[in-house]
Amino acid sequence: MSAGGQLRELVRIEERECVTDPFGGLDCTWHNRATVPARMVAMKGREEIVSARLTGIQPWIITVRNNGPAASATTDWRLVDDRRGTLFNIRSVVRSERGEWADFLCEVGS
Repeated sequence: MSAGGQLRELVRIEERECVTDPFGGLDCTWHNRATVPARMVAMKGREEIVSARLTGIQPWIITVRNNGPAASATTDWRLVDDRRGTLFNIRSVVRSERGEWADFLCEVGS
């Protein structure tokens, strides 16, 4: 996968937690689970039609060590570029065969 020297960026791994408010609705907030070194690679973008508009989609592969919070991260979580503040929605998680690395397929979003 990736060598440790290629982990030049920092990303926050955030989990969404929702609680029921007094009126029966959901109050959701994002909680930082860890800030970890990462390798970020932009993939070839594509365009999709969403709500009758042409929208550009930029996928990213973000690689981190598969330990701590990264080992339990799912597509319900998100990653945040700690230096730039860019939000990444996790679309899929692929863990290496030996379990050392986690590759997150992400798209920029809110």
